[in-house]
Amino acid sequence: MKNIIDGFLITIFLGLLFVLLQIFEYYESEFSFSDSVYSCSFFMLTGLHGCHVIVGVSFLFVCFIRLTKRHYMINHYLGFVCAI
Repeated sequence: MKNIIDGFLITIFLGLLFVLLQIFEYYESEFSFSDSVYSCSFFMLTGLHGCHVIVGVSFLFVCFIRLTKRHYMINHYLGFVCAI
């Protein structure tokens, strides 16, 4: 059980770290959304990936809370499977 909790915490931490670094990169970039095709593509692709990571981290956080409350059983873990 300890390994599962450690894995969840590490994964959630890395997801949040990625989002924070992406926000920092947006603020430090020397171009804006409307400068060129490259900048538009950059912000759209990395923004969609950031949204994907935020949704994944929120799913994993809910699964982590459910895991600590022992909601998962040997035959009842579909929410966990959908999150991963």
